[in-house]
Amino acid sequence: MKIRTDFVTNSSSSSYIIAYKSFPKIDRETINKYPFLNGFSEFLKDVLIDYGLYGETSEGEICKTDREVKNYFLNEYNWQDSDITFEALCKDNIWIEETYEKCATLIKEGMKILIKNIDYQDKISTHVIETLLKDKDNFILVREDK
Repeated sequence: MKIRTDFVTNSSSSSYIIAYKSFPKIDRETINKYPFLNGFSEFLKDVLIDYGLYGETSEGEICKTDREVKNYFLNEYNWQDSDITFEALCKDNIWIEETYEKCATLIKEGMKILIKNIDYQDKISTHVIETLLKDKDNFILVREDK
């Protein structure tokens, strides 16, 4: 049985787990006053979720429940043994349990979890993530591995 022992990345990318609140709907009056905001939330979602222009930028995965977070870890960090439990996976990888607990708490507070790998050359995605993380009320960095 092979089990990954850490949040796996290579030398050409960074991995992020970010909690965020739902993007607000912008009212019609504001859109009429500032037309460039039309579609802004969808654009931001596309940047966060979509593949980047460079090889190591992955499609972002959104988890809305603690079960989805558990399933993500089981699918990503359990290479061969499909019968392994989440608890057994955590026993060998304490960082997974700690990260899961943070995510589960944030989900209970109404946040969603974004898991994304970004290529070092993908300056746009990196800049968007870094800018969003300045808003500590709506975006929380749960884990980052470079």
